[in-house]
Amino acid sequence: WGAGFSGLVLQFVELAEVVAGQTEAREHARTFCQAALEGPDRRLRLQLANYYGRQPRATARFTSAMAGLVENLVGLEPADRGRSVEVIVETTEMVWRHAERRLQTYGRKQREPLEAALERLLGALASAGAGEAETASLRQMRIALARRPPRERLGTSE
Repeated sequence: WGAGFSGLVLQFVELAEVVAGQTEAREHARTFCQAALEGPDRRLRLQLANYYGRQPRATARFTSAMAGLVENLVGLEPADRGRSVEVIVETTEMVWRHAERRLQTYGRKQREPLEAALERLLGALASAGAGEAETASLRQMRIALARRPPRERLGTSE
């Protein structure tokens, strides 16, 4: 768990975006998820949650990258997807739980990319056949994001 592990956390979104962009080789999305997220060791997923749950821009980018992976996995047969969709949901929920504590401090400009990324992910998960029980936590995050009024600074409007 040296520099390679830290490097993977820091470059995870970039790697996921590259893999998700390989629409001609959809099995790479499955291989990436299997190698990076499906292992028995949860430390990587916890580190991803800690790192990508700190700032709204990072959370939105992470969520969008996960949506791209799910969109790529939709092209595979359900049996070939394995646990990938489930692990993507679990990992994204962890990231959002870390971000959730900060939602009330986010302004409108910070919320819009979060809402768009979450909507994209939920749409991709629906296309992948993820059930309502699987996505309940993410859907509740979407409701909480929309419900919490952003704090406005005195004398400014966004």
